[in-house]
Amino acid sequence: PGATAWSGNGERMAYASDVDGKIWIVDVESGAKHGVSSADGGVHGNPSWSPDGRWVAYERFLGSRYDIVTIATDGTSANALTSDANNRFPAWSPLGDYVAFVRWEGDYNLVDTDLFVQKADGTTVLTRLTTGFRKMTHISWDPGGTRVLVQVDSGAPAGNSDIWRANL
Repeated sequence: PGATAWSGNGERMAYASDVDGKIWIVDVESGAKHGVSSADGGVHGNPSWSPDGRWVAYERFLGSRYDIVTIATDGTSANALTSDANNRFPAWSPLGDYVAFVRWEGDYNLVDTDLFVQKADGTTVLTRLTTGFRKMTHISWDPGGTRVLVQVDSGAPAGNSDIWRANL
């Protein structure tokens, strides 16, 4: 499988399937699994669990753009949080109220990226936390939900990264 994420209680794992492009959830003890995201023609990846274990955020590549989607773990109530630009690497806040993600315009390998947060229910306008950083990936929240760490490509030599902190 592709990218994986443990649920907060360690009882389940979400993963992005390399076979069908969907998000699946596996019960770690029994091995039982079920597909969560729909076959909407997109490729789904980088799952992130809500702290209460009821939701998963993931990135969906559909056509020529990445969007962030939240969905209940039973596969219902899918909600696209974004529908413009390119948005990847969702990370749910510790309190479950926000989802952070990386956004860019154009080609990810050639342009600067920005870090954004949005209410997990999609009710608020996006909040930009950074402006014009190099290629960012892998977001992590502090336990209090007031700061975010993000991996930033340091430029040269290829493959080197820095960790940057953004305050909410």
